[in-house]
Amino acid sequence: MEMREIGAQLERIASALERIAALLEAGAKVQLPAASQEEKGAVSPLESGIEGKLEDLASTLARVVEDVSAPAASAPDLEAEEIITPKLQLPRRPANPSERRAWGKQRAILKKIATLGEPWEGEEEGPALEEELPAEDEFSAIRYDLRLIYPQLCSYLQQRGLLLAEVNAPYEPRSLDQRIDSIAYYMGSNYRRLYPLLSAIKIHLASGSSFSIDLGKASTPSTKQMDTLGRALYEIGFLDEFKCWGYPDYKLQARAFNMGPIYNFFSGFWFERYIAQITERVVRQYMVESGLDLHTLEIVRNAKLVSGPKLRERDVLVLFGDRFYWIECKSGDYVDSIASYEQYAAHYRLPAENTFLVYLHEKPSYHRSSTSGMHICSSVAFPSKLREVLRASWQGKA
Repeated sequence: MEMREIGAQLERIASALERIAALLEAGAKVQLPAASQEEKGAVSPLESGIEGKLEDLASTLARVVEDVSAPAASAPDLEAEEIITPKLQLPRRPANPSERRAWGKQRAILKKIATLGEPWEGEEEGPALEEELPAEDEFSAIRYDLRLIYPQLCSYLQQRGLLLAEVNAPYEPRSLDQRIDSIAYYMGSNYRRLYPLLSAIKIHLASGSSFSIDLGKASTPSTKQMDTLGRALYEIGFLDEFKCWGYPDYKLQARAFNMGPIYNFFSGFWFERYIAQITERVVRQYMVESGLDLHTLEIVRNAKLVSGPKLRERDVLVLFGDRFYWIECKSGDYVDSIASYEQYAAHYRLPAENTFLVYLHEKPSYHRSSTSGMHICSSVAFPSKLREVLRASWQGKA
């Protein structure tokens, strides 16, 4: 082979290498083609010389360029797409309260356009509690066949002409939902001492205005618990601002972030979360003590039940074995709701003796409805009353 021909082969190799480098920069995957059986067995007369090696190398590189450059006839390479797909930047929570509303809207927009399942850049670096929340009544509802998840509960309701259409799913990441649950449980368990802060938040929620609380007459435990709760709510963005001063000011100042899901949380969703946790803890403890199979327990919160054109949302539904329990939660006035709940239970043949209306109060109180037998009790009395009803219903005395 003349030097001119060797030079031509080298030019082919250089050109192929440049093309492969460009393809690699674009994110393509390059793999050297495997030799066929014929190629492995064949012995080229040029194999022993530089001419044959250059020609073989040029041919191999040409095939690589041809394979990578050719349009894919099959489904796209998902792994390659993951490599070249840019990740959305997650904006950090600004320190300035006046900039925080724009920050929340920006995060909400980015969240909606994010690729499903695509991780947020910086999510592992910052606290997961800053994740933007979907509206509980809009985005986090499960919309597939719930008979696969709650077969016994769906069957029980279907026999009474009711369809379980939706239930609220946990927030993602799950650590955020667990954090909100723990905050709701803290609020319910310490409601008496937290009342000044919680009532002030609810009063100023609609206007979104800042408020202050004089802590001069508050007890030390109450002050500490309000400070703990305020800091926790501020960490997850539920409070736009929060400051607590000790001596000599003894003052608390805060402002709630009153967008949709946070507004719902302070308006009463937190109380539903608290009662749902109390319900599950009491029921599980009773099942363990009674030797019942925990795998038969099915419990849902914010269940949307459909009957014909009518849709009603029910706070907590529980079924295990063949026993059904329905719990409604009221953080405000509850008297006007008693009659409608009684009519609903009677119409759909739901056991009134296993039905609760739980209202938010700092003192234990309880009575039964004079017409249906539905249990009406305060949040303080609810755990013990639920245990009593569980024992009675399983002993056949209810």
